[in-house]
Amino acid sequence: MASLKTYRYENAGKMLEHTSRKHAQTRDEHIDTVRSYTNRMLSPERGMDDMQYLDKRIGEVAHTARKTLKVMGSWVVTVPKDILCEKTSMVDTFFDKVYDFMKERYGEINTVSCWVHYDAAVPHMHYNFVPVVYDEEQKQERINASKCIPYGTLGQFHWDMKDYLDRAMGFSVNVAVNAVRGEGDLTVLQLKIRTLKKEVGELEEKRDELLRAMEHCEEVSEINARQSEEGMILSRDDYESLLQAAKAYELYKPLLSEISSREKLSESLLADSMKDVSLAYELFGISQRRLFRELERKESELQVREVLEQSLKRELASSEEFLTDLRSSLTIDGDISYKQRLYNLMDILSGRHES
Repeated sequence: MASLKTYRYENAGKMLEHTSRKHAQTRDEHIDTVRSYTNRMLSPERGMDDMQYLDKRIGEVAHTARKTLKVMGSWVVTVPKDILCEKTSMVDTFFDKVYDFMKERYGEINTVSCWVHYDAAVPHMHYNFVPVVYDEEQKQERINASKCIPYGTLGQFHWDMKDYLDRAMGFSVNVAVNAVRGEGDLTVLQLKIRTLKKEVGELEEKRDELLRAMEHCEEVSEINARQSEEGMILSRDDYESLLQAAKAYELYKPLLSEISSREKLSESLLADSMKDVSLAYELFGISQRRLFRELERKESELQVREVLEQSLKRELASSEEFLTDLRSSLTIDGDISYKQRLYNLMDILSGRHES
């Protein structure tokens, strides 16, 4: 129902132009420009375009001067099918409440723009915002997408939005929540592990069921043999029942073997997936340590560079003083020749001149 994407500064402008329909989108076959006039802007009118406001907000908060800095996040929220079938006013109310939820979550001052598009195949909303957090150490606001919208919170975002919309709309909104509450987003490996565990559980249940059926067939076979030894005469119906049980017993044997093989295969795949998870975490740890070492090296280089810069500034100041003294000495009035005045200045600088 909702999806998120973050943008660097160099790419944010294109997204803002798309959401505001600033330029004609005639080449996009998914946009019906005839209906573009029905689109709604929910963000406040600020007397400037979206890109200008983005520049303004970036200038108001602290941020690192990195080209890779993600300066804007963009949520796309699609209207649920059950609400889409209602009146247009219900759809408008839904998007109004979603915008209220976004404002509370990220702050209206950080809202760059919010547009509802009715000129697409399915009505949807674009909410563009600057990911600003409060830096407790520096006691100031700062742009930080990784802290504002950390990885693994997409599932929790859907739950939070559903809880808000249920209260605001007065009924249960059919928000597509694919994650289990409190678990966040699951990685591909985690989903594979969960699926394999479920398959193993199902196979174990089938195995237990087949074992119970086989035990029943064995009991019937023993009764049949005992009755034959005692010379008992069986009716045709009893004989047919025993015969079918015996055939079923023979059929269950290869099926049980197949299930056991599949169970072993699933357990093997599960073990391999667990190894992949361990390896992934190990590689993540290595990458993180390398990143920390690289940051430490950069900080060390920066400190050395600052020391050298201070030293050069002092030498430059000393050189400027020397040139000032040299000019003053060479312009002294008197009968002393140019070379003599220069020699006297050199003696002064070297400490050999007696006053």
